[in-house]
Amino acid sequence: MRLTSGDEIRALSNWLADALRDLSRRQIAILATVVVASFVVTYGIYSMATSAGGQSLEENQRLFPISVGDLTNEVAVNGSITFAKKEVLTFGSQGTVAEVLVAEGQEVEEGQPLVLLDAETTSQLQVSYAQANLDYLQAKADLDTARASNLPLAQAELDLQAALDVFEALVGPDPQALADAESAAADAAIALRDAQEAFDDVAGPSAAFVAEAQAALAEAQIAYRDAKDALGGDSLTASDSLTAAVKDLSVARQELKIAQATISVDDAQASLDQAEEDYAGAIKKWTGVTLTDEELLHTSDELFETWDFDPNVIYKSGYDLFPDGVFGDAPNTKWNELTVYAWVALHPSSAAIEITCDVESEEVTVTTAGRSTLSAAQQFCIERDTEDTWQALQDERLAFDTQVAQAEKNLTQAEATVISAEKAFDGLDGGPESDLLQHQLIIAARAMADAEQDLENVLGPNTLELARVSALLAAAQAAYDNAVKALDAVINPDPMEVAIAQSNSDAAKRAAENANGLYQMKLALEEARVASAKALLDGARRRFENSTLTAPWPGFVSTVHVEAGQDVQGTAEIVEVINPSIVVVEGIVDEIDVLSLQRGAQATVSMDALPGQTLIGTVSTISSAASNQQGVVTFDVEIVVNVPADLRLQEGLSAVANVALGRERGLLVPNQAIHGSFSQPQVLVSNGGSLEERVVVLGSSDGFWTIVQQGLSEGELYMIEIQDANAQQLGFRGFGGGGGGNPGGGGGGNTGGR
Repeated sequence: MRLTSGDEIRALSNWLADALRDLSRRQIAILATVVVASFVVTYGIYSMATSAGGQSLEENQRLFPISVGDLTNEVAVNGSITFAKKEVLTFGSQGTVAEVLVAEGQEVEEGQPLVLLDAETTSQLQVSYAQANLDYLQAKADLDTARASNLPLAQAELDLQAALDVFEALVGPDPQALADAESAAADAAIALRDAQEAFDDVAGPSAAFVAEAQAALAEAQIAYRDAKDALGGDSLTASDSLTAAVKDLSVARQELKIAQATISVDDAQASLDQAEEDYAGAIKKWTGVTLTDEELLHTSDELFETWDFDPNVIYKSGYDLFPDGVFGDAPNTKWNELTVYAWVALHPSSAAIEITCDVESEEVTVTTAGRSTLSAAQQFCIERDTEDTWQALQDERLAFDTQVAQAEKNLTQAEATVISAEKAFDGLDGGPESDLLQHQLIIAARAMADAEQDLENVLGPNTLELARVSALLAAAQAAYDNAVKALDAVINPDPMEVAIAQSNSDAAKRAAENANGLYQMKLALEEARVASAKALLDGARRRFENSTLTAPWPGFVSTVHVEAGQDVQGTAEIVEVINPSIVVVEGIVDEIDVLSLQRGAQATVSMDALPGQTLIGTVSTISSAASNQQGVVTFDVEIVVNVPADLRLQEGLSAVANVALGRERGLLVPNQAIHGSFSQPQVLVSNGGSLEERVVVLGSSDGFWTIVQQGLSEGELYMIEIQDANAQQLGFRGFGGGGGGNPGGGGGGNTGGR
């Protein structure tokens, strides 16, 4: 809202009256002198300007020359002097003042004793300080001991590492263990190959062995013929009978030996044991149950029904193996939940597990010894895995029973044949024909029979030798199977073992975490005790040192609150010491000027107590919190003043700090001379005998004066309209005044302060 001339006069009068009430008589006299001098100079310039143009002006119009000047923006901060560094000292302990060593106003040096506490209290404080120091040293020693005493944690970490090693060895085999298992399997394969070759040699003899046996038989036949010729023709019939009897006896004894050898059913028993082991292994593989001898007589379906174990349900995705929330084998079930969990959650081939499988889609690999191994599909098919091993067990049981019965039958028949042959031979050998020739004939007959039997053994292999190499082959096959199983165990570990190892590693990890938690808690407790002891030590030291109050810095004593012999509390104020070297002007600025201030800005400080002298200062603090009094918003500002060493100021002196915001030089015109629009400001300029509207480009402004960047030249005359008749008569109204606005560039700081 724009004020009328009368309103302006009344407002100016009120402002002047308020301002004059705050000034001393000396300040009023100085102000009046300045105003009169300014009026005389300004009126002289105005008179010359108005007469220089020569043109006719309106009554309220005046011309002034355009000149170059400095536009200074600054903010005035009114306040008072205060000392930034002052401290009120206290003993911090209850006692009696023994001696006061200084007086108010006395200058002191840093560390100079000021006031003493009584000797008894000082001694008690010294003892407390020594005890606090001992307590602190003991707390540090306890902390060091706690840091070193971490044996439970170290043991728990070792146990965890061992459990992790076992688990990692199962799920990711050690390269050396894998290499050893592969080497053992390769060695077993070579041994199996050698045993197979030895078996083949016995089952199919070489030509040299056959020729040797045939030559021996030919020699025996010649010897028998010679003995028979020497005996003569009368004994031909008897000799033939004797020869037949000898041969029958030799054959019977050979068959008896074979029968006695084959009555041993170790191989059949070994095969049966292996079949039982395979069947029990298949059941344990999927259920975790170790079969008893009685359970080996039942099929998997019978066992599963008895145990309430349905693979179609239990191995189905989403089945809750641990409904009670306890990870472990449930005691109320025959089967082991951990085994199933290991298959469905941990085994790398869990996705390939099938309950039933297509018979035609599977392949069977046959080894050189005639035993079959399961294909990959069978190994992860529960139905085929259990049913095939059950059928193999039944076949082995039948073969074992058949072999035992046949061996017993062969032995009985061989024994009867030997008895009959021996009786026949004894009947022939006991007559009158038993002379030397007949004895030689008998020997030749026996040799020929043995040679014939040897040839038969070569042509149709020796049963004993065949049995021996067969046993070696079976042993080599078993060793090879075990090596393959060991290798498979390294590559594909038992799910139950994996689950147990996982459980053990989890338990070890929890134990290690608990041990570490306890260790850290113990350390934290000891560290807290050290911190507490340190705080108590610092407090005891501070109280002991404060039994003699000393000056915290060089300065002077402003106040002494006690006297010797006076009893004081720990918080009682004893003495105040001020450092006068750091002086601060504490003042306020309004909400407009505060936005222009910055920390570190330079300021000039003037005081009524130092007329004609200014000090240099720096803005140190600008409050972020505003104060509002009767609608006037202000902010607190502190300016640190550089005080000369030979100058001693008093706290409370009034001061004005002018903070410079910037300085710019150019053509200056008062804001009252600018009119037009915001986008096209204009100034009325004298052009010969008339006034010309000149479009100008404006620059910075301080709210009263504005720099003209383009459109005017130094020395040209600009026109101002005077609104007040009295001011017209004086020729001063409006010059540099605050009327009008600035259409070209806004207000800034205040040249003359606020």
